[in-house]
Amino acid sequence: MTFFHAEYTSRNFYFDAFGATKALAIEALRGGLSAHGRQYRLEADWYHVDDIAVREVEMGEAYRDCQKIKRSK
Repeated sequence: MTFFHAEYTSRNFYFDAFGATKALAIEALRGGLSAHGRQYRLEADWYHVDDIAVREVEMGEAYRDCQKIKRSK
């Protein structure tokens, strides 16, 4: 099973969210970033959408530095 991991790093926090599609992962993360902004009374545009990173991830696989580790059989 494949899913998508979206992440954003600010000066003080690391944020991540997951979705069945890239769009859903970004949507979930943006919702979390907006909620965080309200909680900390930040401006609506406190984060940069272009700085959101998304990668495809497979369940049951191991990753090192965001790269799948190839296993020998």
